[in-house]
Amino acid sequence: MEKQRKPFKKVTSFLKKHKKLTALVVIVAIAVVFFASRGDSGMTALAEETVQLRDIVTYNSFVGNIEAASDRSVISAVSQQVVEVCVEKGDTVEEGDIIAKLDTSAVEYNIALSEASIASSNTSNSYSIADAERTYSNYKDALDQGLNSTVQSAENQVDSAYTTWADAIETKNDAETAIANGTYEATSAAYSAMTAAQTEMNAAQTALDAANVAVASAQAALDAAQANLDTALSQNGYASESDIAAEDTATQGLKTARDDAKTALAAAQADAETCNAALESATSACQSAYTTHEDAKEQVLSSLQDAIISAQTSYNNAVENLAAVELQVEQQLETYEANVEKAKATAGSATSEMELENLENSLEDYTIVASCSGTITDLNVEEGDMVSSGMTVATISDLDTMVVSIKVDEYSILNTAVGSDVTIYVDSIDQSYDGTLTWVADAATIENGVSYYEATASLEADDLIRSGMSVEVRLTSVDLHDVVSVSANTLNYNDDNTAYVYVRDESGNVVEKSVTLGASDGSYVQVTEGLEEGDVVLSSAQQANITISIGSGE
Repeated sequence: MEKQRKPFKKVTSFLKKHKKLTALVVIVAIAVVFFASRGDSGMTALAEETVQLRDIVTYNSFVGNIEAASDRSVISAVSQQVVEVCVEKGDTVEEGDIIAKLDTSAVEYNIALSEASIASSNTSNSYSIADAERTYSNYKDALDQGLNSTVQSAENQVDSAYTTWADAIETKNDAETAIANGTYEATSAAYSAMTAAQTEMNAAQTALDAANVAVASAQAALDAAQANLDTALSQNGYASESDIAAEDTATQGLKTARDDAKTALAAAQADAETCNAALESATSACQSAYTTHEDAKEQVLSSLQDAIISAQTSYNNAVENLAAVELQVEQQLETYEANVEKAKATAGSATSEMELENLENSLEDYTIVASCSGTITDLNVEEGDMVSSGMTVATISDLDTMVVSIKVDEYSILNTAVGSDVTIYVDSIDQSYDGTLTWVADAATIENGVSYYEATASLEADDLIRSGMSVEVRLTSVDLHDVVSVSANTLNYNDDNTAYVYVRDESGNVVEKSVTLGASDGSYVQVTEGLEEGDVVLSSAQQANITISIGSGE
């Protein structure tokens, strides 16, 4: 839509380009206004509006019908003739109040027959019960006193097997100790051989250690003799040992000492090698003796361990046998106990008494009572009618709390939530009631391509409310208080849909002022930016009479 007052803009632009015409245009404009005002005195008065703080409230509106919040059907549990109807349609009842009474003569007759049957059978059945109880009691007493021979035999087997097992363990422990000490007969020879071989190996190790010490000592003596010889050769100017003069007995003596040291080292090394060979031989013999002893030990202990396992298996079998015997005895006791219960049950008294109790309890079903408090909105029986089991005798409705089912369009669903307050207007009685949204469907229903969400609102009913009345449910979508606002007819819009109003500047000239708008209730619009409370704007109804001032300066 083109911006309002656009011709004035064009004129202004034109005059700015043609400044020489400005004065003439102004004079003509003044004249036009003057004569126009003389022709129509109403054109001279510009309507002004003062910007005020107002409440902006908008609603989403939905239609529906009032119905009871709950309807409870009163169902007959039996089939029989109605002998009395105690309520009328429209009556208010409390939970437990009698709705109708049915004929009880047939069930009362069956109760009398059942009582007679029980009385005649009690005496004849008491003997069989006493016999079963005696057998059970005798068997249980024998068990409690430990006199059951089967259990006693099984317990003796467990004790004997346990003793054998414990003895086998003790025998093995004693054997391990004797073997470690070398006193066990079957391994004593191997133990002695192992000990002797260990002693020989230790002696060979000692000899080798001494021979190694001798080698080290001989090596040190050789090193010292060689050093003495080298010093003498250097001091006397000999290039080598072959240059030693025959008359140089001192140097010749050092050479002889060195050669003797070499001989002593070779002899010590040969002795060490002999000792090492002896140690290797003793070590091999010791290892062989140790292996022989370990094999003998393993053979003895393995045999003793097999005896332990065998004894333990016998003990476990004896324990399992005792458990089986105890289970058999317990089962036998349970059988005797079951015989007592069977004797009582087959006596017929218990079954007959249950049947009698069931008949007596069924008498309650012949008096049909209200299952809840409310109003009788439907009554389907009269005195003399036959009702069948499962038949709805009456309907009780809770008329204190009513509900309205509505359909919420998809554009309003974002403002709709369970617990939201609503206003329910009943057109037929011209009354409004406070209500609450109690349910909103999660999924939309689509009919003929149109989506909506089912919802329910509840309200407290009074005497004027009737089920089926048409209502309008209003859900507040905008609720602003004391916000800056103006009348809708004071607003103007640019091509880009931005808004502005006309105001007077300090010189009294009419000028445009941009504004930012908020919510609207149709009559008034919130202004969020551009105006403040107390500002004065000009009504658009008078804008045709406004002459915009056009400057003539550069």
